[in-house]
Amino acid sequence: MAAFSISEIKKKIEDFPKKNLIHLPTPLQKLENLSQELGGPEIYIKRDDMTGLAFGGNKSRKLEFIIQDVLSKKADAIITWASLQSNWCLQTAAAARKFGIKPVLLLFKTYDLPEEYDGNLLLDYILDADVIIKEAEKGKVVRMEDILEIVEAVENEVKEWGHTPYVAPIGGSMVGGSMEKPLGAISYVNAFVELLE
Repeated sequence: MAAFSISEIKKKIEDFPKKNLIHLPTPLQKLENLSQELGGPEIYIKRDDMTGLAFGGNKSRKLEFIIQDVLSKKADAIITWASLQSNWCLQTAAAARKFGIKPVLLLFKTYDLPEEYDGNLLLDYILDADVIIKEAEKGKVVRMEDILEIVEAVENEVKEWGHTPYVAPIGGSMVGGSMEKPLGAISYVNAFVELLE
């Protein structure tokens, strides 16, 4: 297997257009206390909480590529799903609003959390996301088959509203293992390059 240089990897990443949403590169911080507690290995953390989009987080890296894909497909709404207080959904709503895209969030209530307007749910509403809350079996992961059926219904509803929807799967990863356009993976190759530099 041929090895690629950092510049070759960066060139390949540039083949995938993206929208600049976040502050990169994020810093690498040594965790002095944890390193000391463990007796010697130097442990570092990549501070993706400092990306600058909706409290930061690693998913914002994926959204740079996904939002570009939404716009290139001339969609004006993005549908995604996760749990009730999802960071992914909050970041998606913030990124979408930055580019005039309507965020539609399908939130599954899998625990006895109140549906009060607090935490990320409150921020979803502040960002004027269309929030759809679905009850789910408590403490269980929602089956993908069930999710896809609900997402299809939401997609049809968004079309009835007069929008062109784009479906971004939970966490920005490809559904069903498709690698046609692994936008999430590309964003992490970019993060790896940051570490090497």
